[in-house]
Amino acid sequence: MEQGDYERGEDDELNGVDPNRIVIGGDSTGGTYAAAVAHELVSQVDLPRLRAQILIDSFLQALDFNLPSYQLYHSSPIAGHPCPIISKKVVIWLGFRTKKVRGVDAMMKNAHVPEAMRVNYNKWISANLIPAEFKLKCSGPLVLALFSEQLYEVCKPALETKFSPLLADDEVIRQLPETFIMTCKYTVFRDDGLLYKKRLEDNGVPVTWHNLQDSFHGNFYLVDYPLIEFQCTGDAVKQVIHFLEGL
Repeated sequence: MEQGDYERGEDDELNGVDPNRIVIGGDSTGGTYAAAVAHELVSQVDLPRLRAQILIDSFLQALDFNLPSYQLYHSSPIAGHPCPIISKKVVIWLGFRTKKVRGVDAMMKNAHVPEAMRVNYNKWISANLIPAEFKLKCSGPLVLALFSEQLYEVCKPALETKFSPLLADDEVIRQLPETFIMTCKYTVFRDDGLLYKKRLEDNGVPVTWHNLQDSFHGNFYLVDYPLIEFQCTGDAVKQVIHFLEGL
């Protein structure tokens, strides 16, 4: 049986499940998990291939916390916007709080990444790969902190592909399913999505991409709350539904 070919069993018929049309997805960290599952399934030849994956404003790498979007939206609320953003410091704290990491300020300047690793992955994770229109008003590369071996040891799990899908080899990336990527203008995760989009396209994976111009992190949480739901929330949901209907 070829990978991707799957014979329906009796249980599949009873449950109304078509195993060749399974789609996974998630928002924020949920998108991280969805991407990690998609990577894991690449090597599971006894399981059906995913039909598609949906990644909404997702965290996709822990290598560089100084990409343009991390610089632009690193700490303060959005000027003139009613909803604050998730800051760079909060991203790092949430990602590592169970390990009681000290040195968050140093991690904000990439002190947890060895120089050799930074150079090796520069081909995939770099501000130079971000389209110019997304770098407007960006101050440019920040001064990096001195490398900390202690921070690196603590952060090693975050630099594995299960937490940083952008670090996966091309051999894995090119086998991923059709992908829907949604990025939001006012979020530190925007450039993760842009870089993942580029990697997928460079490896021949079909990508549908939408960048919401008036959107912020977590806008999906407001779905079905009419009194507080933003216009961008409804727009985002419509784009996802349209993608699913087209599969």
